[in-house]
Amino acid sequence: MVGAAYFGLIDPNWQIVAINDFDGDGVSDLVWRHQIDGTVLMWTMNPNFTVKGGASYGAIDMNWKIVGTGDF
Repeated sequence: MVGAAYFGLIDPNWQIVAINDFDGDGVSDLVWRHQIDGTVLMWTMNPNFTVKGGASYGAIDMNWKIVGTGDF
């Protein structure tokens, strides 16, 4: 694929826990959470379904759950 990034095999412990337009560009972005260590990542996406950027929020206590997103 031209312009796409290949991330190889993704650990099945990573799950998408939220989808929303977090950067206001009209394209849905992804929030991932590792179900073992609690690490949270956000990927901002391009319109062609490639990763534009990202951020890591570190390991968040597994007692905390992401249950929704909104326009804050």
